Amino acid sequence: MENLNDSGISEIRGRYSGLGIAVADKQIELLNRYISLLRQYSDRLKLVSKKDIDTIFENHILDSLDVLFVMEKYLDNDYSFHSLNAEVTLLDVGSGGGLPGIPLAIVLPDSQVTLLERASRKFRFLEMVKRKLNLQNLAVIQADYQEFIRNFPNNYKFKLFRGTMSFQKAVDISIKYTNRDTILIYYNKRTGSIDERYHVYAKK
Repeated sequence: MENLNDSGISEIRGRYSGLGIAVADKQIELLNRYISLLRQYSDRLKLVSKKDIDTIFENHILDSLDVLFVMEKYLDNDYSFHSLNAEVTLLDVGSGGGLPGIPLAIVLPDSQVTLLERASRKFRFLEMVKRKLNLQNLAVIQADYQEFIRNFPNNYKFKLFRGTMSFQKAVDISIKYTNRDTILIYYNKRTGSIDERYHVYAKK
């Protein structure tokens, strides 16, 4: 069973090149290893649905990474996205199997990505992935989102919500603890225009 074939590799390299993101061989290897881990553990941990197990790249990796087109709009800089990696800090809320946070950490190696997951078994899976892939820019925290944002400083540029609570609930919970520099991005659906696929909340 292939993970990233030649077509997939070409797709992922070309798709984000306009943002200044160059996906190197090492990152392709890490994505392949991550997909293999998802497939290996998915059934017992319910990481992705059974109907998606053979289309993880199309339905989960690309869906996770396409948020880059949204994030780029909120980076206050005239330079390419790739040169801004160090400024990209993001929180993946209810990370589950690491989607979208792990693919983003892989293609943005100078970013700082935090995975927040309250379920202990999935938390241990995320820790294992971090260790096996040696992702130095990745932090894994076991906590409930509401508890976490009440007790820790809000220092993330982006908070991402995929496959978790509704968009309105995400906004309602976050609004009191979100400063004007933080952007909430909600994964709405996999198809359609970028504006249809992702909902955004930014404080005015």
